[in-house]
Amino acid sequence: MLTLSSPSLLEHIYSEATAPLLLTSDLDSSANPEDCLLRQLLCAVEAEASRLASRREQPECHYEANDYMVNMKNKVWNSMSLVQARLNEALNRRVPIARLPNEILAKIFEYYIADCFKEYRASIPSAFCVPPLYCRMRSEWHAIMQVCQTWRRVATNTPTLFTILDLNWDHSIIDLFMQCSGTTLPLSIYIPGFSKSFRASFEELRHMRNTRDNGELLRVLMARAQELHLQDVYSLAREFPDGLDASAPLLHSLTLKMNPGNFDWDAQVENPLAVFTRSGDFRSHIFHDMTVQLQNLDLSGFGFTKDWLACVNLRSVSVQFHGSWYSLSPVISPFTYLADLPNLETLHFSDGGELEPPSAQNRSVLTFNRLQALTFREVTLGTLRDAFTWLNLPALQQFNLLCGLQLYDQCMWPGAFEPNGFFALWQCSWIDTILERASQIRLALDGSHGRDLCPSRRSCDDYATLMFMKTPNDENPVFRLTLDESIRSVEEDKDYKPYLMLYDTLTHCLRHRASSMVITGLGPRKPLPPSDILGPVLMQCPDVTSLTVINCNAESLIHVLRSVDLADAAIPGLRELRLQGCSLEAECLPYLMKERESLGLVITHIE
Repeated sequence: MLTLSSPSLLEHIYSEATAPLLLTSDLDSSANPEDCLLRQLLCAVEAEASRLASRREQPECHYEANDYMVNMKNKVWNSMSLVQARLNEALNRRVPIARLPNEILAKIFEYYIADCFKEYRASIPSAFCVPPLYCRMRSEWHAIMQVCQTWRRVATNTPTLFTILDLNWDHSIIDLFMQCSGTTLPLSIYIPGFSKSFRASFEELRHMRNTRDNGELLRVLMARAQELHLQDVYSLAREFPDGLDASAPLLHSLTLKMNPGNFDWDAQVENPLAVFTRSGDFRSHIFHDMTVQLQNLDLSGFGFTKDWLACVNLRSVSVQFHGSWYSLSPVISPFTYLADLPNLETLHFSDGGELEPPSAQNRSVLTFNRLQALTFREVTLGTLRDAFTWLNLPALQQFNLLCGLQLYDQCMWPGAFEPNGFFALWQCSWIDTILERASQIRLALDGSHGRDLCPSRRSCDDYATLMFMKTPNDENPVFRLTLDESIRSVEEDKDYKPYLMLYDTLTHCLRHRASSMVITGLGPRKPLPPSDILGPVLMQCPDVTSLTVINCNAESLIHVLRSVDLADAAIPGLRELRLQGCSLEAECLPYLMKERESLGLVITHIE
């Protein structure tokens, strides 16, 4: 049934070209056939309305005449609306895209939704930050459905457009998605915490889908899940205390988050972390067969426990928890079970950076034979030292260290913590190995203009980044130390001090053989540190032959390079110097070249 707008909502603009027909005079010779037919209709309507209004025996006859006129006006308006709709359909068919076969149009929709989902997934990590999950995907789908009837018909008959499902949506929308997605296509599903409002909405959906209970409906959905995000595993465990026993044979990626904000502390009798740690079988509490296909696992709020070792095909694991987890597993290192995963290639790890791991933890070498990428975000100094000491990573290709406010304070304010806990030579063979592959050092003083550390892991905007890269255009640096935007709250972006941690790391912690170095300042021109700090940095770069500095105050750099002592010369192998958008006195460069040449340290090219 087509529902049309009320005539009172339609806007009509009077113009001479569409002047009304006058019933009191005859049509002129230029009138078209449609005008004649319309005049006959209007005359008949006027005659009937006059007849109804002239019946003296009925005092309320004028109301009947008025109702008749309103009814006829609605019929005319609605009829014209139908004619207009059919005309619009005819005009739409003349648009080039409307000439495409429905199969091609459906494929375009698939690419559009897939591209949106890919971009969306790239900007949001499931473990390090809670996303608004698939809300954006719903709006993208809704936009397609609202263009025209043809697009809506094609979309609703293309099941692949309806494979991303957020159970937070209204139950009627979820039901439509499930109808349109068919019965076999794999799904990407987001399940929120079992709040009172969600439970009520889920009950409505259960009735619409004719399932016995909530557990059965979840099992039906999980059986088709290839990606699954559980926003609050503790509320799920409380909702199904005897277990869910779901089958998930297609499951490829799984995110589990425990949200303390959703706890019902009045009813809770035990710390949920303790429950998960003691039982060590949360996986089997939810699933009974999901171990074969699972390749990506994100755990947020608790650590990696032994029961996940059954998932032997895990390639990527992300673990984020707070220091309280250490108190519940004081003997076992958080890396112990992770090292037993035979196919692990990517690991993201965070312990909150607040509480140190217990000294009673088992200290033995843990070998990750296939691990290629390791990312630490906001970890304690103890965790970092343990990783350098006890982890053996023979296949490592990339190491990323995201430094937030917690680690920054521990490193930059050693009086309150262990002296020199960070700025000492990192005695770590796997770091030395990956640095040997780097040919370029890049120090990016980007401020709020920085990019995210990893395309697949969103964090605060980068404040500054130190990178070692195989090539200048390498998208995956072998080493990256990033200060995130939270540090701006304690340091003003007016001098070199906010970036001092990066300079000190380069000076004291790393050994390398890079031949090129680039220092870039984005936004306002960045100051370089004074010579007593910058000098030691550049002295640790004996193999650098090319130095580029962009958008910085370079006076201290020139001072350091103008060394009068060959034994203390900074970057002795420097041959190319590029200063782009930098501030310095013009006469500095000739003196620099002359003094370097007198020591036999010739700079052959300066821009």
